[in-house]
Amino acid sequence: MAEALRKAIETFAAAPQSPASAAPIPGHAQRENIIRSVKRFEESVTQWRADMLTVQRGLADMYKSLSELADRTAFNDQLSRLDEFIEDVDKEIESERLALEQSKFSNRQVIATMTKSSSDSAHFAKKIMKRLFEAGAAQHNARVDFYHFLLAQRAEHNPDYRGGPTFDNAGDLIADLHKHGR
Repeated sequence: MAEALRKAIETFAAAPQSPASAAPIPGHAQRENIIRSVKRFEESVTQWRADMLTVQRGLADMYKSLSELADRTAFNDQLSRLDEFIEDVDKEIESERLALEQSKFSNRQVIATMTKSSSDSAHFAKKIMKRLFEAGAAQHNARVDFYHFLLAQRAEHNPDYRGGPTFDNAGDLIADLHKHGR
């Protein structure tokens, strides 16, 4: 049963990496290579997102099965490992969020610099960088969804994590969510 958590950890860590260099180089062949590289990254992100959904189902089944056992030792061990994993996922999400924000800023600077020398190259770079950013954002959103899934699993199976504040109106809820940055 612990296999599901191990698989989740491995799959989460195996998120695709954005191509190292997507800066346009003059020449049709180089642009085609860049386009292929970006397309592979987009496809990898799509496959990784599907893999994450499969992992979620496995984890949900595992925790449901463990919660039905009379011996709570294995279950408590897995809940402890889940807590550690949630901390790791939270750190990774924050790091990735900051990297996405930085890439947005850097992309604007690259485009501005390129526009001075070649509007054609700048236009190509803008399209490529937009695709990379969108794929990266989709990956980040999948990580956030996975994080929320993990929190829900923990709350469902560990009474210590149930409860929390309640809200009478949407404005208070939204303010609390913004305060916690999620």
